[in-house]
Amino acid sequence: ELRRALGAELRAAIRPTGVSATGIPATGVPAILVTHSREEALALGDTAQVIDGGRTVAVGPPLATLEQPGRGRVARLVGVENLLPMRVAARLPQDGTMVCVMAGGGSGVGSGNDGGGGGRGNDGDSGSAGGGGDNGRGGHRLETPLADGCNVGDAITVGIRASDIILAAGPLPQSSARNTWAGVVAGVTLRPPGYEVALDCGGVMLRCHITGASLEAMGIARGRRLWAIFKASSCFLLSE
Repeated sequence: ELRRALGAELRAAIRPTGVSATGIPATGVPAILVTHSREEALALGDTAQVIDGGRTVAVGPPLATLEQPGRGRVARLVGVENLLPMRVAARLPQDGTMVCVMAGGGSGVGSGNDGGGGGRGNDGDSGSAGGGGDNGRGGHRLETPLADGCNVGDAITVGIRASDIILAAGPLPQSSARNTWAGVVAGVTLRPPGYEVALDCGGVMLRCHITGASLEAMGIARGRRLWAIFKASSCFLLSE
């Protein structure tokens, strides 16, 4: 609690002008905060720099720099949990998306409808929401935002934050999320304030964050079959 309160007071004190809600006058004094906490950098920073081996490897607005970094090395430094090697299978300019498949696996591109599962999972269950993600016999597929300079056949790395993945007991019949992968829980790890679930999706491990209440309510444990659901907009592309 003291850490949060001090952070709020510090942010108020270094504002360029005005007075905060707590009555702290803004000094406008430039400040450098050195931290290993992404949450602190997002809450307190106007600009974020990522430093690797004494060199600045990324700089920009905190949200863009830390939440969806554009480089693989930066993504690893700031703790992006899921980095997937994939290749572009199709470009869908009319939808503003691309369909990607796991590098070295699968060749087909599923197509679905607006509200249901367009693909089949690896045990006959629906494995796709609107054709975006099928981890069955056709290979792991997902939809990402359309990126300039990415052509069909190009190798890419797709990043997905663990906090952007929803876990469900079954495939959702109607959802705006474009990607649904079926998997089996390989492990559950305490990660305050919640838990990290490792979901084995046919050989691809997804890291997902959930609350303790969700863990208990869904009865999540090793061996439990679940579905990972995430939006196309939650996927971002990285250059290595």
